[in-house]
Amino acid sequence: MQAITQYSKSRCETGSESAIALLNYCHNTRHKYSNNIFGLDWYRKFADEILDTLYPLKCKKCNTVCTSRISTRPNLGRCPKCLWQGSRYTNTPLAHLKIDRGYFGALIYEQFIRFPMPVTASELVRRWHISYPTALKLKRRVQLLCCQQMDKVRTIVYRELDKEYKGYRLPKGNLSEELKDRRVVHADTVSLYSMSQRTNKYRARYRSTGQTASIYMSPKVGGHQRGILANVISCWKGGPVIIDSVPDQRMDTLYPVFNNVIAPDAPIFTDEGFKWLPYANARQVNHNKKSTSAGKRYKWARDRWVTKEGVHNNQSESINNILKTYMRNYRYVSVPWSQVYLQEFSFFKALRSGIKIHDLVGVKPTKSGNPRVGVTKVNKKFIY
Repeated sequence: MQAITQYSKSRCETGSESAIALLNYCHNTRHKYSNNIFGLDWYRKFADEILDTLYPLKCKKCNTVCTSRISTRPNLGRCPKCLWQGSRYTNTPLAHLKIDRGYFGALIYEQFIRFPMPVTASELVRRWHISYPTALKLKRRVQLLCCQQMDKVRTIVYRELDKEYKGYRLPKGNLSEELKDRRVVHADTVSLYSMSQRTNKYRARYRSTGQTASIYMSPKVGGHQRGILANVISCWKGGPVIIDSVPDQRMDTLYPVFNNVIAPDAPIFTDEGFKWLPYANARQVNHNKKSTSAGKRYKWARDRWVTKEGVHNNQSESINNILKTYMRNYRYVSVPWSQVYLQEFSFFKALRSGIKIHDLVGVKPTKSGNPRVGVTKVNKKFIY
């Protein structure tokens, strides 16, 4: 508490260092910080810097970044050359913002510090004494920011993997020493908010099998999807994760997700549910492998978690556990909103893994250098 207060007074509040640098300071020192240690003025500066970094306002006349400000109208920006004025909130997550922008900066700071625990709208109502619709819309604005920036994170991950493994092929034999201290992609799927037979009015779910059997209702009661099936891609140990909500585990559904993130020559470890991956360096581990010892004293084989070659997907399994704890705080998330909440988790995980906000500046998720199908489209009307 004392260290972070001294840091804010000596650097952030005096302007000698950017407010975004505080996120890097918190990540490096690993301190546990209490809530509301800064005033609302500091959070306003924090929100302004995030806005100017990710959504710079450009003059419509001379295409110059509007760096000048108007003290009595903080939502406006002014061109330093032709004095053109425009709204800084247009085409940003803060469009049509009615509440003080300091709350927006405070929520981003709070979620970064508390990750992997989320900040729910109900908690904002209790702590900040605001109405629930205001808290929910403020939460939606942060989630919209996460969805828009995650396309840039995907591009950064793809370029990093392609740069390290372009033209690389895994050797035969033990891979533990070969891939030691190197980036290896792990992937898995996990079901959230699984349905019970009581939800199906005690009807048997005979249509779906595997994980999808726990997220779909019985065909006799409509067959609607009520649970969430998340595809988890752990890009490397301690690195960012890419999580997407998918309806099933078929190749036609999951291949575009992998194609947007994983470079063709990057090594990727999965279980046998991903045998169809068209990557030369894809390896699988059989979690259902049976014992072959004499007399079959044991049912399961010893290498059903880690093969003799060192193949495992423990990274993605650990992310599954963290994700379940994260989503449990929301009690339940409907399927149409599942992608928004998963993108929120992925974005703050990327920030905690070392990707800085300034690294996202200038990154365009296009097909050049990354065979991406497109970018994530989010309807902005849900925040107004």
